Order: sequence, then C-alpha cells, then structure tokens
Amino acid sequence: MLAVSRQVGGTDWILVTKADQSEIRASLLRLFLMAAGLAVAALMVAGALVALWWRGERLRASLRVARAEARADSLAQRFGWVNRHANDVILLFDEQGRILDANESAERVYGYSRAELLDLTAFDLREAGPTELERARAQFATVRESGALLFETWHRRKDGTVFPVEVSSGRVEVDGQRYVQSIVRDITDRVAAERALRDSEERFRVLAEVSPVGIFRTDAAGSCTYVNARWCDIAGMDATAALGDGWVKALHPDDAAVLVRQWRRAVTSGNFRAEYRFGHSGHGWNWVLGQALPEHGHDGGITGYVGTVTDITDLKQAQAEIEDARNLLEQRVAERT
Repeated sequence: MLAVSRQVGGTDWILVTKADQSEIRASLLRLFLMAAGLAVAALMVAGALVALWWRGERLRASLRVARAEARADSLAQRFGWVNRHANDVILLFDEQGRILDANESAERVYGYSRAELLDLTAFDLREAGPTELERARAQFATVRESGALLFETWHRRKDGTVFPVEVSSGRVEVDGQRYVQSIVRDITDRVAAERALRDSEERFRVLAEVSPVGIFRTDAAGSCTYVNARWCDIAGMDATAALGDGWVKALHPDDAAVLVRQWRRAVTSGNFRAEYRFGHSGHGWNWVLGQALPEHGHDGGITGYVGTVTDITDLKQAQAEIEDARNLLEQRVAERT
C-alpha cells in the first residue's frame, strides 16, 4: 500500500491518498505496453513505407532499363542493316557527341576496336589542335540545330596518322530521343588526284607562259577558257577579251565566217587545223597556223580542247616572195622565147 498526505490550506484538515501498489504497477504496465505497441506499429508503418519506396525505385530503374533497351533495340533495327552493309564509316552519336554505335568499316578505317570506339567522342577522331577542336564543336552544334551538314576535314587514326574525309552528318530522332548520324568517307585518293591535277595545271600554266607559240584551251563546247601571253601578242587581244567567243573578234574579216564554221565542225569531229589571219587592221595582220586536239577525262569523254597558234607570217611572206620570183622568172623565160 502507498499513501500520500497533504494539509488542506486554511484548515486543520489533512488529505490522505492511498493506492494499492499492484494497481499502480498494472497501470504502468498498460502504459508501457501501449507505448511499445505504438512504437512497433510505427516501425511497421515505416518499414512498409521503405519497402514501398524501394519497390518503386526498383520499378523505376527497371522501367529505365527497359526503355534504354527498347531504344537500343530500335536503334539496332534502324541502323543495323546499314551498318553491316555500308562501305563507308557510319557513326552514331548522342547529343553530347559520344559514340553510341559504329560499323565494321569504322574499326577498319580508324584502327580501333568497337569497344574502344564506344569510349570516344566525335571530337576524339578529329585532327589534334585547339583550332580543330573548336571547329569540330561548332560543326556538331550546327548539325544539332539545323539538322544536316556536309563538310570536309581531317580525321585521326588510332596510330596518330591523319587522313582527309568527307562527312555527311544528319540529326535523327528515335522514340523521342535525338541522335546525330555521320557517314564518313575516306577521300585520300580524291584529294591526291585533285592535288595532282592542280600540280599539272600549274606546270601547264608555267610552260604555256614561256612557250614561243600561242596556247589556248576551251571547254567541251569549244568556248575559250584560257589563252597565254604569246596568244595575246599574236592576236592583238587581251586574255579577258578572248574568253568565250571573244577570240572571233581578232580574226580577219575575210577569214572569220569560214574559220568559225571550221571550228564548230572540229568540236564535233575532234580535230582542228587551219591557217588564218589574226590581229587588227591598225597594226597589221599575222598569219597563223592553228591546231587543236581534244582533252579526255577519266571516263574517256571529251572535257575540252587544247590548241596552239603559231605565227607563220614570215613563212607566208617568204612563200609570197618565192611565188613572185617564180612568176617573174616564168615571165622572162616567156619573153625570151
């Protein structure tokens, strides 16, 4: 038994409260059990919430994986056939320029394995240097924004060697996700051929400028595209005025119509040879021997004509003098007989 006493204020009375210890213990036990039950319930609710959250995260992760796999399958279906059968390099990038897919030609051309390529970006394949990197980023941004770009640049192989390429890049969209696809063509042979052509053209120009005869070139239709300095001296016309059909104005009026017809026939038949007069009446006329042959392209077709104009004025004068001397001799022989 437990008892508590307290005097009531203003009186002689004393208030005594008694309680049985077993009842107090029973009340405390009930409170403890209630608190324990609430704690357990709270833990169970918290555990359930954690379990639900974890399950949701797993579902979301599974959904992300499923979507990624679906996109990968969709990309594989979209680009797989092309990749397997293309001779050119085909690369697929995400919007940050990371390589997502590469065909077998890419492995052969760059010297990387497919796994190594998938660790690279579009910018890793470009020729080294800050200027080239800046240009590469600008071109990639242009493709993302405008949707397509065709350009030439230099790419770098795994061994560090560089080679010229033509890149055709386009923006593609699959299942709402944007990508950049690039078709890369090795143009080493074309660049070499263009360089050889430029070198050949330069050699031709140098030789033409020092040549003692006039030289001209035309396109396939027979329209003049080039004359050298010696041609200008003989014809009495500057190079710009001679282009196209301008050279006709340098012909002697008595020769022009006939020669133009001969030239038109030559453009059809492929060969030209004629004697005619060039120059102008104020400075006299030069007799010339004009000759031309066709130039052929790689396919065998005629791409133009190249010809020479040789000043034969002295020869014509010598022939005229010989003819006059012969006539004079014949006349004198006739007079004596």
